[in-house]
Amino acid sequence: MDISVFVSWKNVNRPFGWTIGPCPYCNAVTAGRIDEIIQQIAIYFIPVYSNRVGYQCRCDLCERALADFLPEKRLALNEWDHSLGLPHIAAKLAVTPPHAPNEPDAMIDSMLSSITERTTFNSLEISRGLTSGCILGAVAGSALGYAVLPRYLDQMDLLGCIFTGILGGLIAGGIVGASISALIQRSSLPYQRIKCGIQNYRLDAGRVAELAKEYPSRIRTAALRARDEAGFNR
Repeated sequence: MDISVFVSWKNVNRPFGWTIGPCPYCNAVTAGRIDEIIQQIAIYFIPVYSNRVGYQCRCDLCERALADFLPEKRLALNEWDHSLGLPHIAAKLAVTPPHAPNEPDAMIDSMLSSITERTTFNSLEISRGLTSGCILGAVAGSALGYAVLPRYLDQMDLLGCIFTGILGGLIAGGIVGASISALIQRSSLPYQRIKCGIQNYRLDAGRVAELAKEYPSRIRTAALRARDEAGFNR
């Protein structure tokens, strides 16, 4: 009997440290989030091996890559948080303190366009939902194959019915799980990132909502929600 094993691999970013510098997309000085790039190998979507393959420095606001190497001047992950402000990083690294951004609209547009790109269906990370859906679908399918399918598949023995149920459950569960995961992320991620941008970089919540009118509905809805919450918390 031919038994095939599904093996997949992907790179994931794991937070490692902080730096500071100009972001060409935001046209401002922002914190640079340094990530370890971890290559994960999975069997049937379950990680079985991880290996660090490099580093990446990304803008903390728009999350676009700034450099694919480990900067010489950096802080450990626990040495800074957004409540300390960017001047704290500059003082720690002995660099020029950042000036106020000249074009805050450019920062907002950079953030909103990045969120739009990262929340398309092709860009979302759905492996967790896919795996959970497959597992639940297989369990439900095996029960269905044992209790229900023998009534309709007279030509197949009980073991065959159970395997048929499991296969159908894997397919249906995987599709449903991946779809639910994608829909939840498309709703929650834009709001979370816009909220963090407003809080961490003191962006004008009203201006964010105004500029978001030119973006897809998921971005507009998230911006309005973040604006309303920012106004409520004042």
